[in-house]
Amino acid sequence: MAGQGRDSTAMKKDVEGYIHGVSEIKTPASGNRYFDFKIQEREESMHMVCFCPEKRNEIKDNEITKSPVKLLNVTAKKRKYEPDSVKYTMNNRSKVIREKNMAFPWNTVHEKEQHTVEEIKESSINDLVSITAKVVWKGTTESMYSHTMRKTLLKCEAIIVDATGSIKAKIWENMIPNITEGHSYLFQQFKVSFFNIKFVNGIRESVINEIEDIEIPEEIHAAAQQLKPKEKECSNLTGRVLGVDVSFTLVCVNCRSRITDSDDQFVNCGSCKTTFLKEFVKKTVSANVMVIDENNENKGRFYCSNSVLNSMFESIKATKIYNIKETDDAKLSRKMIVETLLLVKKVLFEVVSNEKLMSSMQVAQ
Repeated sequence: MAGQGRDSTAMKKDVEGYIHGVSEIKTPASGNRYFDFKIQEREESMHMVCFCPEKRNEIKDNEITKSPVKLLNVTAKKRKYEPDSVKYTMNNRSKVIREKNMAFPWNTVHEKEQHTVEEIKESSINDLVSITAKVVWKGTTESMYSHTMRKTLLKCEAIIVDATGSIKAKIWENMIPNITEGHSYLFQQFKVSFFNIKFVNGIRESVINEIEDIEIPEEIHAAAQQLKPKEKECSNLTGRVLGVDVSFTLVCVNCRSRITDSDDQFVNCGSCKTTFLKEFVKKTVSANVMVIDENNENKGRFYCSNSVLNSMFESIKATKIYNIKETDDAKLSRKMIVETLLLVKKVLFEVVSNEKLMSSMQVAQ
């Protein structure tokens, strides 16, 4: 049988320690139930996600009795944007062994009532934190499609500060109207996350309550301005596609992790180690396109998201001279996508030059 495209960043290992903070079983929109907890190792406590709900009672018992355990067949995977950090996951092949002895003692994993920005920046990914802070910048509300939730969500980025520093915050859905620039709040149950830099991320359990204004040193205000995203340099141009590099990404049916596409009829998830027939795995498409203007001047290479590509194929379908009936690019072959884009002779592009991003692409009438 051909290779199944295993994730080279994932490896199996055994983990020894003590169990803390076992959550209730959670059921996301994907229907793939899981629970999480912390495993106290010798030097630190790590976040663990278990995709086998049947193991919860056993793991919870070991938390209650403070028993040392060895977790066998745990998947340790380096995080994509923070290679020094490891994500631990368990599945139905993992085992829980109660140990008689452990070389280090059980310690309390403290959940502080409140944190400072400085402390949050030293926290581990997935830690839950609460902070009293002022909103010094609130961005525009944007929509994005969540593969985990299987729906479009509203998102807003903000910059919050306290006396120790500044940090970005992501606010979602109904929480967005709850914050106003220049006001102070108690942010509770936010998750420490990472994408290029650490930030605090709102989750379902997050709560935001307005409080009396807090005083912030002027130097903190000044430093916070550096976190603001650069203004987008949008421009329109007419031309055509010079070159295309198409990428297919598969999303695991079980744990929602991303799977690299392969030519085999089977695909294997590097996170939960489940193998699927590829035809039953949801696929998303993106592309990098090189663009020339009407004077054949190369304007550079731009990233096209799945939504931009779908919109382009809707535009092609609406143009009578092209015989394209399928507009869902995930159902088209790589060859069809590439050749169709290259053969459209006149295209209207909207690009964000400083981010090398294609925000719109339509057939020019």
